[in-house]
Amino acid sequence: MKVTPVHHSALRQYIYHRYQLALPFLILFLAILLWEGSLIVGRAVHEMAAPLHLAFFRWLLASVIITLVAFPRISRQWPLMIKNWKRLFCLGLTGMAAYSFLVFKALNDTTAINSAILVTMIPVVILLLSWLFYGEKIKLGQLSGILLSFFGAVVVITEGHLYGLAGFQLHPGDFWMLAALPVWAIYTILLQKMPEGLDAVSTLAGSAYVGVLILLPFQLYQDFGGHMMLFSLDNILALLYMGGVASVGAFFLWGKGVALVGANRAGVFLYLTPVLAAVLSVLLLGEDFHVFQAMGMILVLAGVVLTNRYSPKNK
Repeated sequence: MKVTPVHHSALRQYIYHRYQLALPFLILFLAILLWEGSLIVGRAVHEMAAPLHLAFFRWLLASVIITLVAFPRISRQWPLMIKNWKRLFCLGLTGMAAYSFLVFKALNDTTAINSAILVTMIPVVILLLSWLFYGEKIKLGQLSGILLSFFGAVVVITEGHLYGLAGFQLHPGDFWMLAALPVWAIYTILLQKMPEGLDAVSTLAGSAYVGVLILLPFQLYQDFGGHMMLFSLDNILALLYMGGVASVGAFFLWGKGVALVGANRAGVFLYLTPVLAAVLSVLLLGEDFHVFQAMGMILVLAGVVLTNRYSPKNK
């Protein structure tokens, strides 16, 4: 049957309409995928680059890229950034310097899959810290989600050997990752209370600058101690990915996606984190995906979903 121009035009409009509906979700999916790639890359080069090297050069490169891309905006916001330097200092200390170092340190001694599963607990940790520091009430449903996520983390850390905790050899990397969770939670809480007028790009830039300055003396101490980073092709490519694609590119994609569909709908995509990490780790790193990791992933995700379901913002 011959397709008339009218039918052809209607088909094009239909395809374009469906594409417009799907585009925000594709953008969010890509942002999560790029973020998870940093765990894979960090694990892949952990034997060639120290955690401090990766953290410092990642944010140094990200700072350069952000400045080049958004210099006019940053220069306009500079007086406001100086005025709020204490808040930016705390953001740079937690989200850029401390969190990055702890994550790369963790990847030295644990798998990317374990790391991603534990990272999924961050919303639960944020809720606990909000209760601890701001007195926000925790409902019974939220408490159930916290306990469920905690049990899932225990399953992952102990590799399912719950019956023999006393004699089980635990991975140090899992504890480094657990230490990173409250650090990122504090960063997120601070980020939600930013002063009016300071936009997201300038906040990211200011935090990145601070992160670099905090890490710099430790980086120099390590270099002068004879532990300089080897700038091999693999390490350079890893830094370009983490500093450019994962830090800056994913940030802009996530911001675009949130602007298109809203924060609540975008937040659902964070549940893809352990799933994508597991797939990428198996395909790219050759890691094994075990039954205990699947059980831990299900428990942690169920706990996070349950916690978010009973949050006041969802009522």
